[in-house]
Amino acid sequence: MFNLLHEYWIPVITRTGRRLIRPFDIVDPAVLWPDWPRADLNVACLELLIGMVAMADPPRDPEDWDARRRPDAARWAERLGAFADAFALDGPGPRFMQDLEPFEVGVKQPGSVDMLFIDSAGANATPNNTDLMVHRGRYADLSMGEAAMALFTLQAYAPEGGRGYLTSLRAGGPLSTLVVPGGEPNLFDVIWANVPDGRPGNPDDLPWMKQTRASKVYPPAMETFSAVEVFFGMPRRIRLIFSEDRVVGVEQRQYGNKYEGWVHPLSPYYRNKAGEMAFCQRAATWNAGYRNWLGVVCQADDAYLRDRALALRQYDNRADFDEKYSVLVSGWATNSAKILDFVWSREPTFVLSDTKSAILRGVIRAAEVAQNEMISLMAILSGARRKAELKSKGLPQDYKPSDWKWGGSCESNMADAFYVNTEAAFLEHMVLIRQGISVGETWLAVLRDMVLNLFNHEAARAFTSQDAARIHRALFVRERLLSMLGGYSKSGVALYEHLRLEPPKPAARPAKAKGIAA
Repeated sequence: MFNLLHEYWIPVITRTGRRLIRPFDIVDPAVLWPDWPRADLNVACLELLIGMVAMADPPRDPEDWDARRRPDAARWAERLGAFADAFALDGPGPRFMQDLEPFEVGVKQPGSVDMLFIDSAGANATPNNTDLMVHRGRYADLSMGEAAMALFTLQAYAPEGGRGYLTSLRAGGPLSTLVVPGGEPNLFDVIWANVPDGRPGNPDDLPWMKQTRASKVYPPAMETFSAVEVFFGMPRRIRLIFSEDRVVGVEQRQYGNKYEGWVHPLSPYYRNKAGEMAFCQRAATWNAGYRNWLGVVCQADDAYLRDRALALRQYDNRADFDEKYSVLVSGWATNSAKILDFVWSREPTFVLSDTKSAILRGVIRAAEVAQNEMISLMAILSGARRKAELKSKGLPQDYKPSDWKWGGSCESNMADAFYVNTEAAFLEHMVLIRQGISVGETWLAVLRDMVLNLFNHEAARAFTSQDAARIHRALFVRERLLSMLGGYSKSGVALYEHLRLEPPKPAARPAKAKGIAA
């Protein structure tokens, strides 16, 4: 029998090279990082080990958590060893992450082990030859350790799989955010930084130790945090097929455990309205830079109705102010059952006081205001606005659309350029905020330069002739951009307020230039 607590099956990088370890060995300071051949397996492996610590030996409360605490091998072996009967991968009894009872033979043809991987071709993709962004036939069989890790990954991040094949406890394509402490952390440092406060569980709470709830909605127990099922949710009904020491097939049935209302400590959440149920934020095919930090890396304000992962919020309360760390942002970006991409990014940040966090949040919101106003006004260059809108802005309505097309990919490309080209300056300003230096004026100068540079580039590209109407539009847009950057327009006032700058008083506005619409 292959027991995941007793066998050496987890590939890791150590200070002396690569080797296999057991979960008992994570307390070894020489062990640095998981070393699976796939990025999703590495992240899932971290989550699995964090879940094991939270299940067997979590800190009781913030006072019990200490960055220097490291259970000795004997203590960890005793605490985790109590769960050994629940971590057999094969054999006649309960099996790790698998249905408690064997499935009825002959009801459904077993599938390939390929189906354990989220980016594998589905049942219809292979015969229809539509598996462009997914893959078929990569794995004929798997080792016991590979199968265990792939199985956990599928259950933890399960996307939509068709009728009766349920999504993960966090829904399909969840975003995962993990604290990676600064300096040169080892594996246990990373695990311990992300373990939530709570109470130890017991083996009977694990979902594969009891009958599947067959698609009945299963809400979380709200009285105290228990890491058992929140880390080891089992939405898919699966049984592995073995041949000697290899996994050669997979049996799957419909209607597993259906989770609703659960909050996973390693993912950010959002609400559509205050007081409503929280939903896990999904991974998306964007760069995870500062444009997407609010509610993911940096705590958002109440207007966003977003919360960072519990692990990040607890770490900020546990660690010292100004401590540097990074956030590992990852997840499978999906569109229903379609797999789009795997997101992986390390975002540097600091533990900041409430005041400094608010300043950082304002810097991000100011960039958002400037970018949105720039994109909105650039639509005028092509005459893409309706006549009623043009009339309200004092512009002639006899424009003909420009030969230069605007919208869609143009807007997306311009927004990407704005954020990519201000990323380095943002990181520099974050260091200044950490040092207590005022950043309002300098960040405003960064935004001003970027907005005007992008406008000049797009305007030059848009106009290939000396058409008077087009030139008039360009002057109008530039004036509006300058008004916003000077704090005169509604967006400009919001920009200045986010940067804690005093906007100009209305009486100080310059006189309108003759012939130019305001």
